[in-house]
Amino acid sequence: MAGLDVDAVITRFRERAAAVKKRNLPPVGGDERQAFIKQAE
Repeated sequence: MAGLDVDAVITRFRERAAAVKKRNLPPVGGDERQAFIKQAE
């Protein structure tokens, strides 16, 4: 069984975290979501 490459996992995690921050998705709920919907209209 192959060992776990911790450095590769950490690198992948950081890349995904950066990609998530750059995504242009609306907030899930709350006042920010209402503002997003209003702006989209």
